[in-house]
Formats: sequence, C-alpha cells, structure tokens
Amino acid sequence: RGSSYACIVIQACVHSSSSAPAPPLARRAPAPTRLLLVFDGANVAFQFGAANGLFGFSARGIGSAVEYFMQFVQASRMAVVLNENRWDGRDADLCRLDALGVLCFTPSGRDDDLYTIQLASDQEAWIVSRDSFHNHARWLTPSVRRRRLTFAFAREVFTVPPDELHAFRAAAGGRL
Repeated sequence: RGSSYACIVIQACVHSSSSAPAPPLARRAPAPTRLLLVFDGANVAFQFGAANGLFGFSARGIGSAVEYFMQFVQASRMAVVLNENRWDGRDADLCRLDALGVLCFTPSGRDDDLYTIQLASDQEAWIVSRDSFHNHARWLTPSVRRRRLTFAFAREVFTVPPDELHAFRAAAGGRL
C-alpha cells in the first residue's frame, strides 16, 4: 500500500533529508484532475455479498463496479471510500484496487458515509451507492442527492439503470 500520494510525499521527505536547502521548484505541478465517481465501498461490497449468497463484505463487488465504470472513466477519476478497518493485505481484490490507486480509507470510528458525501460534494462527483443516506440528510445537499448512481448485481454482474447512466454521462460531458 505504498503507492498513495501521502506515501510518496513522505518517502520524498525521508530520502531528501540532507542539510542542504532544496532548490526552488522550477514550475508548479499541474492541478489534480477532479474525481467523477465516488464509490460507497462498503455499500457496494455488501450488496455484492447479498447478491451472491455471501451475506457479508466482498471486495470483489467493488472490483466489478470499478471495472464497469472503467469503460467510461479513467481509474484516476474514481475513489472508493472505505473504513481503514476493511483493509486486508491478503484480499487480492483489495490489493488490486489499491494498485489502481482508487482506495480512500477513512479513520476508524468515523462514519465513512460522511466522507463519501463530503468528497462527492467537494469534487462535484457522482456517488455510486444504494444507500439513500437518510441518516445524513442534513449533510446531503440537493445537488449531491441528484448525483447518485444506484446499481444492482445479477450474481457477479454489475449494472446501473440506463436513465441514471445517461444522466451521468451527459453531465460529465467532455470530462470523460
């Protein structure tokens, strides 16, 4: 899990900790690309489990959802929000998602839905979730509520209703 931006920054600081001052930067780095999709990771994983008789969390479902949207959106424009307690280095599906750079871990003891809502709001991104977020209604603005993509699993096959997919693709327009 050493591929995240924070890890790269920490590694750069550790490896460049000489006493000589660093030269000024020649130019600014380009602005990061905005996210288009924020996945409610636990919601997707539990829905997959239920659809496949697993009755629990399965990162394979998150992988299926990410793969589905990769036909429209680059992985760098997606984030999967999960509580850090969900990390398991022995789970090949989680490791693959981590290698894609899409995982966004929230602190233990905090509600990951709040991070999902806030990230989508900040980025003007769409949320992939079957959660209606009624328990977070005060944080869910009308614009974020309109940018929610529901989904279903037919066993291992991920699908989104065509009206919502069309609205997402139309709104993303040239950003895809």
